Amino acid sequence: MTLDYLQDPDTAGDMLADELHAGQLTLILGAGVSHGLRLPSWGELVVTLETNAGLEPGPSDASADDLMRRMDTVRRTVGDGEAFLDAVHAGLYGPAGHLANGSYPEDMVEMRMLIALGALVMSSRRGSVADVFTLNFDDVLDWYLHLHGHRTQIISELPDLHRGDVDVRIHHFHGFLPLMTRYERSRWLLLTRAQLVKRLAEPTSSPWSAIMGAEFLSKTLLFVGTSMSDMDVDVILSRTADLVEGSRPLGFALGVNLTDDRKAALKERGIVPVSLDDYGDIPSFLLDVCQRAADI
Repeated sequence: MTLDYLQDPDTAGDMLADELHAGQLTLILGAGVSHGLRLPSWGELVVTLETNAGLEPGPSDASADDLMRRMDTVRRTVGDGEAFLDAVHAGLYGPAGHLANGSYPEDMVEMRMLIALGALVMSSRRGSVADVFTLNFDDVLDWYLHLHGHRTQIISELPDLHRGDVDVRIHHFHGFLPLMTRYERSRWLLLTRAQLVKRLAEPTSSPWSAIMGAEFLSKTLLFVGTSMSDMDVDVILSRTADLVEGSRPLGFALGVNLTDDRKAALKERGIVPVSLDDYGDIPSFLLDVCQRAADI
């Protein structure tokens, strides 16, 4: 199945609206989402952690593999377990600055990315997203939805039962380090190369591989704010693409000024690249999908 005709933002918007209306859309969120919400990018986080650990920081725009290797060095320097979690928490939220008081500022509710993501997952007769898989450790989306009175289930430890009395389930499949004390952080993180190798060595029947594999097979995926360079996601996409055999697109990835090579790489994985002109266009695109779904 050729994916070229679906790359047009207008065509992609129509198909995503159909999937949202049918309850068949799943969100996959990356660090680009949180970066727009005043939290560091992955590269910035690594540089901060290296500095805090007394190490010579490398470049923030290094490859994913290099960043993960450097995080192994940070982990060996600060220690495993709670010490490592504490170090990442301090790097993520900072000991000072706008998150120093342990809560998100009120003006964050006005940020268009949060508004757009909230619109997608908030229950509506128009259809809504019931499951969000996030690469991020933070609890920004969880906080935003709770602020608006929506019930969420945070899943960071498996196995876990899916509750039926919630509006959305947020799966933190790389770990969870919340700012808000009302949430309990996970006992693990997937941030270093050693941790990634351990994840990839797990059998397909392992909890995260199994739950994500089932989701990828049964839903249409919408990637937002991710570079699509996460190896564990790539492995599951590859398995899913082999099973689907080109009968349908596995999902859509929103990006800004995507190169032809980047688009080709996404299409090889069964993902439709949707290239927009500016980061600010992403929330507008998502809100437009919601409006189109309401008109169906």
